Amino acid sequence: MINEKRAYDVAQATNILPKLMHYFSSSFKPCFEMPIKKNEVRTIIELYYHPGKPMKHYIDSVDMESGSFTYLADKLEKKGIIKRTPSKNDKRVNVLELTDKGKMVAKKLNNNFTLHISHLIKDLDDEDLKEMEEAIKSLEKVYEKLNLTNK
Repeated sequence: MINEKRAYDVAQATNILPKLMHYFSSSFKPCFEMPIKKNEVRTIIELYYHPGKPMKHYIDSVDMESGSFTYLADKLEKKGIIKRTPSKNDKRVNVLELTDKGKMVAKKLNNNFTLHISHLIKDLDDEDLKEMEEAIKSLEKVYEKLNLTNK
């Protein structure tokens, strides 16, 4: 019973996470040599961290409608950022992967986003930054324990 109550309290505390991510991402404007939209950024980063999954995975992950995502995937494929290949398990299913160009774009986006967050938090004092770092490391451990690293 104590664990249930504690788990509920922790779950309530996680309400800050989407707000924090919104704060970080809403002001992020990728500086890039080609025009790129937020859903494209989200898709490229998702592909970077979770390559070779069926399209359905990415549709769910970036929270888009199937038709809208297919249109976005078509655009990214035309730009040479992603490639679709039939799944080895089921030829009716396409899996998505970044091309070499796509991997380069993803690395730049990831680095730009890291610099963006760094800029947003740079005025926090050292103690706050240390606490934030420790909290994020704790969340990473929970993420791994919940076996979410390969999903």
